[in-house]
Amino acid sequence: MSSGEPAAGCESAKPPPGRTLRGLDGLNFLMADVQGGLGSFLSVYLRGTQQWGAANIGLVMAASGIAAALCQIPAGMLVDAVRAKRMLIAISGLTMGAGCLLVALFPRLPTALAVQVTLGAASAVIPPCVAALSLGIVGHRLLPAQVSRNASFNHAGNFTAAVLAGALGQYVGFIWLFYLICGFAVASACVVLFIQPKEIDHELARGSESRAGGEGQHRPIALSELWKKRDLKVFIVSVILFHIGNAAMLPLAGEVIAKVHPGTDVIALRSPHS
Repeated sequence: MSSGEPAAGCESAKPPPGRTLRGLDGLNFLMADVQGGLGSFLSVYLRGTQQWGAANIGLVMAASGIAAALCQIPAGMLVDAVRAKRMLIAISGLTMGAGCLLVALFPRLPTALAVQVTLGAASAVIPPCVAALSLGIVGHRLLPAQVSRNASFNHAGNFTAAVLAGALGQYVGFIWLFYLICGFAVASACVVLFIQPKEIDHELARGSESRAGGEGQHRPIALSELWKKRDLKVFIVSVILFHIGNAAMLPLAGEVIAKVHPGTDVIALRSPHS
C-alpha cells in the first residue's frame, strides 16, 4: 500500500524541470523593469524635456496610481479565473512597453493620461500572475524557496535596468529609456515561452491545497464575503495611507532635480524601486 508515491491530489516536493524554472527566473528578471513602467522618470522627462507644468504632471502621475489601485482586486480575480496565465502576463508586459513608446512619440496630455491609465491597469495584473505561476509550478512546499529566488532575480533585474537606464540617459538620450522598457517587455513576452504549460497546476495556482483532480478543490470566495473580512479592510486603509504619505515623494523630487540640476536627473532617480 505504501509505494512511496504521493497520493492522488497531493502535491509532490519534486522540483519542476529546469527549463520551466529558467523561464520563471527570466520572467522575474525582465519584469522588474517592465512592471514599474516609467515610474518617477516620467515626471522628470515631462518636466525637464517637454516643459510640462506641475499640475499636468501630477494629473498624469495620479492617473496611473488610481487605475492600478482600482484594478488590484479585478486583476487578482482575472488571474484566478483564466488558465492562459502565460498569455495574460505576456500581454500585460507588451501593453506596458507599447504604452511607454506612445508617451515617447506623442508626449501630449490626452495621450499621456490614456496611456497611464492603461499602464496602471496592466501593472496590476503582473504581480498576482507571477505569484500564481510560481505557486502553480512549484507548489506550497517549495514556494518559500521560490519566492526568495523570484526576489533575487527581480532585484538583479532592477539593478541591471538602473545601470542601463543611467548610461543610456546620460550618454545617448532620455528617449532611450522608453526604448529600454520596450525591449524588456518584448524579451519578457519571449521568455514566457520557456515555461511549459503542462508544468502549471492551475488548482495550486489559485491557492488550493491539493493538485488538480484531488480532493478539497479550491472554491473562490465571493467578493461580497471578501469585503466582510475586517483584516482586509484594515490592510486596505493602511496601504492607502502609506500611498498618500509616501508615493508622491520620488516624482516630486524628480521635478525639482530636473529643474535645478538638469542632466543629473536620470542617474539620481532611476533607482531600483522607482
